[in-house]
Amino acid sequence: MYKVTKFDPSFKKETSALPKYYCVDNGLRQSVLLTGRDDDGILFENVVFLYLLRNLPDGQKICYYMGDKECDFVIQTGAGIKELIQVCWDIKDKETRDRELGGIREAAAVTGCHNMTIVTHEQEETVWDEHGSIRIVPAWRWFLQK
Repeated sequence: MYKVTKFDPSFKKETSALPKYYCVDNGLRQSVLLTGRDDDGILFENVVFLYLLRNLPDGQKICYYMGDKECDFVIQTGAGIKELIQVCWDIKDKETRDRELGGIREAAAVTGCHNMTIVTHEQEETVWDEHGSIRIVPAWRWFLQK
C-alpha cells in the first residue's frame, strides 16, 4: 500500500490529517478485498495514482486536497503546486460533474494552481472559469501525454 498525505501548507496539519491509501496492484486489491459494484471508479483512480507515482520526477510528491470538497491529486514541487488532477470514471451526470469540477476549483482557489485536469474513461472537453481552463481528458490520451 502507498500512503498519500493531505496537502496543507502547515507541516503539522499535513502530517496529522488522515492519509489516503492506494494499492500497489489492482489485481491484488481485487483478490484480497470484497469487491462491489462501485469499484470501477476506485480501481480507475488507483491506476492513475500508480501511473503518476511511476512517472514522478525527483523533488515532486503526490498529495490530496481536502477542504469543503476534495481533489484527488495535488502534485507538489517544493513549496509550489505543479498540477491538480481529479479522476472520475464518468462525468456525464450533473451531480457528479458538479462535484468533480467543484473539488478541483476549490483546490485551485486555495493553492493558486491553474494547471487542472480531470481524467475520465472517455469524455473530452475544456471547461473555462475564473481559475482558468480545466482539461477533461480520456485516460488513454492522458497516459500518452504524460
